[in-house]
Amino acid sequence: MKSRILLIEDEPGLVLTITDLLTGEGYAVDSATDGVSGLAQAVAGGHDLILLDVMLPGKNGYDVCSELRQKGYRYFVLDLSECLLMDSTFLGVLTGFGLKMGPVENGENVIELFNANPRITELLENLGVLHLFRVKHGRVAVPDCIERTHTPINASREEVTRACLEAHETLMNINPENVSRFKEVTQFLAEDLKRLKARE
Repeated sequence: MKSRILLIEDEPGLVLTITDLLTGEGYAVDSATDGVSGLAQAVAGGHDLILLDVMLPGKNGYDVCSELRQKGYRYFVLDLSECLLMDSTFLGVLTGFGLKMGPVENGENVIELFNANPRITELLENLGVLHLFRVKHGRVAVPDCIERTHTPINASREEVTRACLEAHETLMNINPENVSRFKEVTQFLAEDLKRLKARE
């Protein structure tokens, strides 16, 4: 019996490309183009793997993960093999995701970071957030034919500024030692966000 994969992605070109690659390798592929229908298909079951985008209409990828977690899905994997370094905004977003997902019942973390390099691991530890994740090394069990792609996100400057501000506030809230590290950048982002809103 073929392994079945659910692809939740709103970019039609990526859906077509990834579906062709996976079916060419012998996988059965179902797809959804928004978070709401993707969650419904995931909950209906029958999939061995879910490939999930973050920026989705209807319900973003983080909310889909959170709801899947409430419905019994146990682990989420991020492959960092090609990630050489993380900026503070991404670290804050990742931390927020870790906090939102929380530990499973036996105390183990539900987010696995695969192949994080020593610099990233050190950054997570220095910021006091490494405990939110399980760091593993080795091969991630996903089909080899999946290509890593980078899709530009069409967000307004205000949306980007708000996301950056929230990410840095998350880092400051989780560890008091981070306040001195991010206080100035957080103040700048808050002021910039006020200016952007005033232009509306």
